[in-house]
Amino acid sequence: MDLNYTPPVETTGGKIRGYYQKDGLMVFKGVPYAEAPVGEKRWKPAERLRYREGVLDCVAFGHSAWQNPLDDYSKQIWTQEFLIDNRDYSEDCLTLNIWAPEGQTGMPVILYFYGGGFVSGGSSCEIYDGTACAENGVIYISFTHREGVFGWCANDDLRRESDKGLAGNYMLSDAIAALEWIRDNIERFGGDPKNVTIWGQSAGASEVNLLSVSPAAKDLFARTLSMGYNSYYMKEWRTLDEICAVGNRLEQEFGGSLQKMREVPPQEYLPHFADSIPAIDGYYVDGQFCDCVKKGYGADKPFMMGVVAEDGQIMKICRMIFACADIAEFRALLKKLYPDSAEEIEKKYVADENNFKAAIRPMVRDILLKGMLDFAKARSSAAPDSVTYLYIFRHVMPGPLSERFGAFHSFEVPYFTNHLSDLRRDYWTDADREMGVKMNAELVHYAKTGKPLSGEFKPSDGGNIYLIDSDRQVNEIITDDRIEELTRLFGQS
Repeated sequence: MDLNYTPPVETTGGKIRGYYQKDGLMVFKGVPYAEAPVGEKRWKPAERLRYREGVLDCVAFGHSAWQNPLDDYSKQIWTQEFLIDNRDYSEDCLTLNIWAPEGQTGMPVILYFYGGGFVSGGSSCEIYDGTACAENGVIYISFTHREGVFGWCANDDLRRESDKGLAGNYMLSDAIAALEWIRDNIERFGGDPKNVTIWGQSAGASEVNLLSVSPAAKDLFARTLSMGYNSYYMKEWRTLDEICAVGNRLEQEFGGSLQKMREVPPQEYLPHFADSIPAIDGYYVDGQFCDCVKKGYGADKPFMMGVVAEDGQIMKICRMIFACADIAEFRALLKKLYPDSAEEIEKKYVADENNFKAAIRPMVRDILLKGMLDFAKARSSAAPDSVTYLYIFRHVMPGPLSERFGAFHSFEVPYFTNHLSDLRRDYWTDADREMGVKMNAELVHYAKTGKPLSGEFKPSDGGNIYLIDSDRQVNEIITDDRIEELTRLFGQS
């Protein structure tokens, strides 16, 4: 392929050049932002990139991190435009991609964090394309980091090896390394290192949630956008001791020493990827997300949080309800989860005992709504001057399974990037194209100013939320009676 190369750009890691995607729009792909975490660097925090002589051509996505293939059921939901294009897996995966208008200065920067449950994903998905963002006057960056065991493994030997007594959370160290690369280099591409928005979806949203309250990242970004993963009440992080107990067993299985663990081919660790959880270590992660929010961590920066209407269908409680064989098992589950309100929950959501699973969608929608409202209320209580925006995206992406899945998990991303894939060209309507323009404009305006574009999109203190429908967008006031009902039904969900 013939490329129109950009002039070389000097970076802290050496000179790189990209290509012109069109007149005035530069693209750099596969840019190294840290040393490759291979060999002795496996299970070590990301290291600053050493300077390289010559000019590196950065015109193709770098390696994807090691990961297991997506299961067949998931492939029904997430078609190819949602999946990584590059399946050339390697531990040498710490690269980023830049879309930047040429000849500008002081532009805002967006760093996108992809989803994948901490065990999969990458920056080469088609829907993560940054063209529309760059054309609207921001620098858009996506990046790839370690996954699974390579991103989260901790054990006692790794703690002893660390000069800080730390282990695990390598994925977070990768993210911080990418942010530090942006801080040190983005002015050379026309960007403002003090105006960086971290934006993530699903597991990427969990990452930006963590970074929003992380002592290690507080000076590296200006605002947060968290989509599709309201982890306010998800007390899923574990203590470093708990994570190390898992890693100690892994070490015994793979040779009994760090040296032997680091000699094992990476693919042999794939069956252990499920053991991938952030550790509360006091450095990257100072506590459960909700506890940090209540203490006011990160309250000085704007925070936008949103979900799609059917995001709740990926929650653990949905799988638990689907596993119930009959109404009796469903009632027993409710009693276990919500002992004080199980009967009231059943009365509100179950219209037909023979079809009790129909309760799942409205029930988990309300659980997610409550979590977001409580998140905004906690931020406001901890710091009255904090700014929080909440939204629910209810526009349904068209396709052969749209009636089945509705506004499902990650289906809002193509609208925010305004990249409507040709793979779905037989389904897009004018309403979709209009929604893409609108949501990208909202994203870009938020990155530029810390505020939404729409005047109807109001800050929330836990009593309102912005609804985004196909035909209307409106700020909805949540009545006191509704808030009391949600609290009575779901408590600390």
